[in-house]
Amino acid sequence: MSVSTLEKLEIISQLQLPAAAAVTDVLGIVDQAIPGAGSLLLWSSRDGMVAGAYSSLIDLEDGIAHYARQYANSSRERQVGGSTFREDMGGKYGAERLSDVLQISFAEFRETEAYRFMLAPWGIADLARVVVPANGTPIGGLVVFRGHGDDPFTSGELDWLNEAAPRIGAVLSGPSDGPLNTMRVIAAGPPGAGIWSPQAGLEQSTEILRQHCTMLNQNAPGEEATTFSSDLPPALALPIDDKSPNPRRQVMDTAWGHFRMHVQPTNQLGRFALVSERCIPFSLKMFRELQHRSISRRQLQVACGLATGMSFAEMASLWKISRHSIITHVGNLYAKLGVDCKTELMDCFLWGQASPTGSPTGDYGD
Repeated sequence: MSVSTLEKLEIISQLQLPAAAAVTDVLGIVDQAIPGAGSLLLWSSRDGMVAGAYSSLIDLEDGIAHYARQYANSSRERQVGGSTFREDMGGKYGAERLSDVLQISFAEFRETEAYRFMLAPWGIADLARVVVPANGTPIGGLVVFRGHGDDPFTSGELDWLNEAAPRIGAVLSGPSDGPLNTMRVIAAGPPGAGIWSPQAGLEQSTEILRQHCTMLNQNAPGEEATTFSSDLPPALALPIDDKSPNPRRQVMDTAWGHFRMHVQPTNQLGRFALVSERCIPFSLKMFRELQHRSISRRQLQVACGLATGMSFAEMASLWKISRHSIITHVGNLYAKLGVDCKTELMDCFLWGQASPTGSPTGDYGD
């Protein structure tokens, strides 16, 4: 038994995460459901510009930033695709292939700036797109890419996009900064590192630090448009520009989750060493660890609930089933994962401190 891609999107949408915290997970599910070159998710600002975006294929700093700054809502976008991003956010629905929306021939399209700068560098030959709604209101767009030699998009794949779109909209409509003051969080991956100065900005940096800065400069759906800058956000940069010799840590809660920036003055005046961490809620970390396991949809939900500290009674009330059913699901979950109790579940799949061993003892941790 395994959880379907649409069920995975449904589960993520119920985790009450910051709006963009699970965007990379969403695109991973999209790429699993519709194999191809990769995908792209954009969300709209209050004035119909791009508030944020991420792609499993296209570079943030070049491709997506170029679209947001130079192409979105321009006459060129309308001439090529028949509508602009803002116009699509005005109520256009339904998945479409590139051939359905092009106002010019494929040969002409390959000569456009849009193709040369945003598609060709990543080997993109075709795409399908769908507007992403939340509660019936468009808030973003999902694009799936195909490379040269890939099969054309099928009607079944377009149907999947139509079903996935409102589920993805529910993920993006989460709180802009999430209830992070009450959520337990854990590092989402390796840290970024670099050197920063008030005069030159980021002088040296790892790719992860630049990605973290780009995320920090993005906004939630319905907020301001983003600049897609990969430099340190002003809210973090201004407090660094001082003469304090002591290391310190700054935190920032954003649409992408909870960020920690460790700041250490270097032996060169005015230059600071930075180490960045992006943190995600326990529930999303547990989802990531278990989504490919042979467990049921309800067992995956229960695991995420246990990670957040929910009681059996709270889960039963949320999903409108009995407490006894929750206990049964937990027992079956532990049996499939080879853990004995909630502590071992957390150790193995959240903290990564041990390997699943033993058989269930009935200690379900509630």
